[in-house]
Amino acid sequence: MAAGNAGTRRWPRVLLALGAGWLLAAAWGSVVQTQFNLQALVALGVPVPPGLRALTTLQDLAGFAPVYAGILAAGWIPALGLAAWLAR
Repeated sequence: MAAGNAGTRRWPRVLLALGAGWLLAAAWGSVVQTQFNLQALVALGVPVPPGLRALTTLQDLAGFAPVYAGILAAGWIPALGLAAWLAR
């Protein structure tokens, strides 16, 4: 019975780590995409001062990161479910 309890107690930590990784991936992906887009504008000759770069990044974290988190979840949930099933 102790082995079963160890597996049950492990799940909250696994889910916490998965959630933290999911949030980090959404935030990181949003910031990287914002910076790529701003750099493309700079390459076209559009001035993007540091203050505007920071403001745009914060706006994208508030507006795009939640959408991107949903996109990540749509891919991660089936992929990780399949991986868990194959690992059995």
